[in-house]
Amino acid sequence: MQHSAVNCQHFDSGTCRVASRIAGQPAATNPSACAFCLTLPDAMQRNRVTVSMALASVRNDQEASRRVLAANADAVQIETTEQSAAALAEIVSGRGVGSHLWRLLSGLGIEHKQTCDCLSLARRMNDLGPECCRAERDSLAAEMRANAGNYGWGEAVTAAVRAVTSGLAWRLNPLDVYGSLLDEAIWLAAAEIQQPAVDILLPIGPGSRYGDFELRMSLRSIEKHARGLRRVVVVGRIPGWLRETDRVRIVPRDEFRCNKASRISLKVLWAMEHLDLTDRVAFWNDDYLMLRDFDLRGTPSYYRGNLWRKGKDSWSQLLDHTGKVLSEAGFTARHFDIHVPILLNRDRFVAMSPWWQRSSKDKLGLVMKSVYGNQVCNGEAVTTHDCKLKQDWQQRIGSAASRRWVLSYGDSALQAGLLEWIEKRFPSPCKAERPRLKACC
Repeated sequence: MQHSAVNCQHFDSGTCRVASRIAGQPAATNPSACAFCLTLPDAMQRNRVTVSMALASVRNDQEASRRVLAANADAVQIETTEQSAAALAEIVSGRGVGSHLWRLLSGLGIEHKQTCDCLSLARRMNDLGPECCRAERDSLAAEMRANAGNYGWGEAVTAAVRAVTSGLAWRLNPLDVYGSLLDEAIWLAAAEIQQPAVDILLPIGPGSRYGDFELRMSLRSIEKHARGLRRVVVVGRIPGWLRETDRVRIVPRDEFRCNKASRISLKVLWAMEHLDLTDRVAFWNDDYLMLRDFDLRGTPSYYRGNLWRKGKDSWSQLLDHTGKVLSEAGFTARHFDIHVPILLNRDRFVAMSPWWQRSSKDKLGLVMKSVYGNQVCNGEAVTTHDCKLKQDWQQRIGSAASRRWVLSYGDSALQAGLLEWIEKRFPSPCKAERPRLKACC
């Protein structure tokens, strides 16, 4: 296997020096694991990836395994039962490469559990999408092979393939079981998302207190990590540093005079009716930050619980009001207005124009994503944990950055130091940023 693509000072001929020090013996690594490690806030040091590799290297030595785990338990982030169950449900019902692979293995008699390390690998494959998984085929297959050894299902897979008990077995190579299983999963996922690239629709208002730092960093993260993207369309008050490119279109638009919730839905409706957009559009906020490569065409319809609220703050009242309106109209009241993107079907959204007009005439308004999601997305809805970083961001960033492909944040997080963390992660301007003028002497 070629390792020339690994750009880490601790990489040494297929082993990781950090993981080897933790294990007390050589610990093997691969380009995919190294790339994932480099996305973490504590990259290239003791972290959940390097500790996991160390544990894998001593898995056949129970005493060494206990020693490594006892000394490094703080670095291995264990999900709660609720989080693991939600992650498992997302994989089982998903359409990505990891989800298809999960179902293929189940069809061969492999029963996974929500505590299995394979869950994080399947989730990462879903995030990568078919194209990136195809490029990382060898390293991903190697991780599958390692997991098979860790959990003892390797022989069962090989036996099932050789038994030729299903149509699947005819398409797999007994000499390359894991590679051919991955090929099949990639093919199935690609067949599901063989759709044109999508646009990101990013409406912005006048509310940034940081000179549109949020928009700047969101665009940098999109340029670096977005796959399956045609272009970004920014609509609203355009900052002076932003310029059009072949991948970014800017459309100045005044704010609508109505309640805050409806300013967003009416701006989206106006864009859907007047601009050249793809049939499916990824709705985006300027405080969304992509953390790893992700094919936007496969964005799930995420939700978290229901809209019912008892709080007296304006946001709780708005959610609860929307839930009541939806319920009275005979729809479910799932909470889709969490801090993640959502794919909108342009024709369906425009057809819901009476809802957006009703919202604009309402005192409180209606939250857009939940109105749309409960009428269009229920058949493919996926539950997930919400994540918007606040003042305590340092306590949450490690978990969020290692498990999510996108996160959101508020002003309190920026004031507490997240701004510097983001700038360090995305230091290079995107092509849509005008060059900064150098100060004269």
